[in-house]
Amino acid sequence: MLKKLKSVFLVPRLLLVLKSLLFWSVFWLWKNDGFSFWFWIALLLLFWGIGRQLRSRSLWLLFALAVGTVWLLDSTWFLIIAISFFALLAYLTLGVQGLIFIHRREWNAIRYLLLGYAAYALFFIIDSASGFLVKYIFLLLALFILLDEWLEEAGGHFPKRHLVIAGGLTFLLGELVWGVTLLPLGILNAASLMLLLTSGITDLVSHHFRGTISRRLLIRDGLIFTLLFIVILVTTRWGL
Repeated sequence: MLKKLKSVFLVPRLLLVLKSLLFWSVFWLWKNDGFSFWFWIALLLLFWGIGRQLRSRSLWLLFALAVGTVWLLDSTWFLIIAISFFALLAYLTLGVQGLIFIHRREWNAIRYLLLGYAAYALFFIIDSASGFLVKYIFLLLALFILLDEWLEEAGGHFPKRHLVIAGGLTFLLGELVWGVTLLPLGILNAASLMLLLTSGITDLVSHHFRGTISRRLLIRDGLIFTLLFIVILVTTRWGL
């Protein structure tokens, strides 16, 4: 009986791994072989495997971020790392939305943060001198989608006007990212700083609506933020 239960548990995980490998294959084939026969086969199999989950906005956002990042990269090693990163995100997204993971809330938080990091990294990768307004609008749209889904999935802990809250947080983060672009930071450090700011703000908002903000929490978050901020500054190669 125990073996049967284990096999039932492992089958969804195995299918999830196969879907993630298909996701990896689609972007690797596209970058190296273009729109070849095997690319279309892998893409059709991936869409067939995902099925109803294609309705998810964050999943389409994941596809958009992967397309933009992979298209811009030329180095083979960076390409492998980027595609593997997005395949991992596909694994998390499909697993959370397919109710496969046990600790769904924790994995969901990690998924949103990684998607946010990918959006920030793509924003800073694109040459700031060309099409700044276009990439800025895309970033705001990506942040709004993530924040709106996060608030919606939080359920009763938040007011019904989550669209207004998501819009306000998007505006705030948009102002912060505009300021970060003026700092002489590298791509990864700038994205890490924005991820740190996003994590701190959303954590405070979450505790606010749950009524769990305390002095101890503020001190703890303040110390963590300061420590990670110093790490980002120390690892930055400053230059004008």
